Amino acid sequence: MTIRIKLENAAVSLLNATGTGYKVEVKVPGQDWGRSFTVWASDRPPLGASVNVTGELSWKMREYKNQQGEVKQTVDMNINNPTYEILTPVTPEPIQQNDQVPF
Repeated sequence: MTIRIKLENAAVSLLNATGTGYKVEVKVPGQDWGRSFTVWASDRPPLGASVNVTGELSWKMREYKNQQGEVKQTVDMNINNPTYEILTPVTPEPIQQNDQVPF
């Protein structure tokens, strides 16, 4: 059974260094916290963009040790075979020129 999900107005918060995915953050309506999802795809929107993402939802329970050495559990949420629509593109910051740096 495949569960499809659509995240609206998600913020691209991290690009995977291997080029295989990115992380998006969504706010929970009426709450001061959000949820992050890893989106697995080689075609990625720019970091900082606001996007709508649609794809197949999967999840995996994982254990980790916190800073106090306690074993905790969390659920990693993933989106596979995604499509995305950029809502707010990112404008790159202008490059600052520094004439004092010798090349």
